[in-house]
Amino acid sequence: MTTMREYLRLEKIKRLHQAKADLKTDFNIDVPEGTGFTRSDMFHFIRIGDKKYVHKESMRFILTNGDTYNVNQEISDNVVINQNPEIRKKTDDNVARMFQFFREDINKFPLYPEFLEESPHFFVFRYYAGDWENISRLTKEDSKFIRKHFVKTYKNTKETITPFYNQMSHKLVKNMKTGEIKMVDLKSLEFRPKTDLAIYMYNDAINDLYLLDRRFVTRSKLVAPFAMDYPSEAARIIKHYGW
Repeated sequence: MTTMREYLRLEKIKRLHQAKADLKTDFNIDVPEGTGFTRSDMFHFIRIGDKKYVHKESMRFILTNGDTYNVNQEISDNVVINQNPEIRKKTDDNVARMFQFFREDINKFPLYPEFLEESPHFFVFRYYAGDWENISRLTKEDSKFIRKHFVKTYKNTKETITPFYNQMSHKLVKNMKTGEIKMVDLKSLEFRPKTDLAIYMYNDAINDLYLLDRRFVTRSKLVAPFAMDYPSEAARIIKHYGW
């Protein structure tokens, strides 16, 4: 039985090569060696100029967690392909909903990147560079912009589409001339029950949790969504509400 690390490495490599071939098929673009894939967590898209070509199959793999699950709690690296039909249907339905959001609705919300076009194998978005810079700290004005444009309720359901159960350092970019902010990490988006808004920023230099809504819960509940992957228990709580 392969390990989770080895399984994911091989699957990413396979999709890297497939994405390059699909880009040639869909757009007649040859990808130069070393282009588009700078870190392992960016394997799902290719940047060409001011466009971000998001590979559908790679994004599907991310949104379904690679269709894997742990089968040995003591050796959590051991994985097998999940063939449970109910779980597979749920993950497939989730991917279909997210892809439909890209096609029909994402451009209605200024917080998310601009959707340009779709091909058989790609969703094409604008790539933000130049006047746009990564940010890891939020001013109150930044938080006010995010709060204004956050998708609090999606299509009259009890859910929202949010990236904010993930760590957001360097996943938010800001136009230094206009103050506009974009959440560019599409793989962080997920359907969640409606909730108050908090944004967690973490890297080697910072460990901050910004509250954009007043919350009447304990600190442990505030940091719990991030605690599995990050040291959020030690996060500095910054209150950005009540403006």
